[in-house]
Amino acid sequence: MTSQNKFLVSIRGKGARPPLYLVHSLAGELTWLPPLSQLMDDDQPIYGFAAAGLNAKGTAFDSVEEMAQAYLDATRRVHPAEPYILGGYSFGGVVAFEMARQVQLLGGTVEKLVLIDTYSPKSAIIKELSAWNHNGTMLQSVGNMLALEWKARALMAPGDLPAGDAAGQVDLTVRHLLTQCDIPHSYEALSDLLAKCRDVMAAHNKALSNYQPAPLPKPVETVLIQNSEGFVGRKNILNLPGLSNGVEGNDHGWDGILQGTTKTLTVETEHFLMMKSPALERVAEILNAEL
Repeated sequence: MTSQNKFLVSIRGKGARPPLYLVHSLAGELTWLPPLSQLMDDDQPIYGFAAAGLNAKGTAFDSVEEMAQAYLDATRRVHPAEPYILGGYSFGGVVAFEMARQVQLLGGTVEKLVLIDTYSPKSAIIKELSAWNHNGTMLQSVGNMLALEWKARALMAPGDLPAGDAAGQVDLTVRHLLTQCDIPHSYEALSDLLAKCRDVMAAHNKALSNYQPAPLPKPVETVLIQNSEGFVGRKNILNLPGLSNGVEGNDHGWDGILQGTTKTLTVETEHFLMMKSPALERVAEILNAEL
């Protein structure tokens, strides 16, 4: 990452193509963006957004609308020219949708909307995320992702974290990582990181639950990249409880909200592994062809 203007982060600032702006996931992390950029064509500029409360100063936003406006303001200060290509992974796609709506309401133009395994806020999956945030499954997903990266001897199982106890969830996740991984991190450092991550996820989940998307004022060409195995596949490596896409599998619940042509493309993976190899290579292939 080469530069940051409050929220806007330049991953690759130069290139002949129109820039691609991608919003972070519910956890606020952007670790998937540099690897994605390395797989993209050399002439594709790519920018991301640092989440307040995690990678940017300040507290997490209270609403999707507020976040979208802040990210648009940061974008316009650096690149005032339109049209924009807006997108995001998971929760980030919802924010990108709202950014597109706000651009259009001000008379601007959005060239393309990119939704990378983004479920509509009206989807039943979103309701499940609220339960996951309460019972610790969301933090378990983050902890087990770190555990895999750090070659843990064992992963946390569903129900290992105490429901409704934010501090207890963080404490047990940190102790699990320190016990099961050989890492040079202190309890305090890991606790601070995971506490921030959990607070950001809780704030983003609340904002997502309260967001009521209205159809875009004008048609926008949309690329919807979706998983093939469900939100959580039956053999998921993160040890999470299985969760299928249900009846929303064909469009992730966006029917009637998106305006214009929607091109839906499928990647052979589950939601949480969409931005991990080998699925990441397929996502990059799609974006190189569609942008």
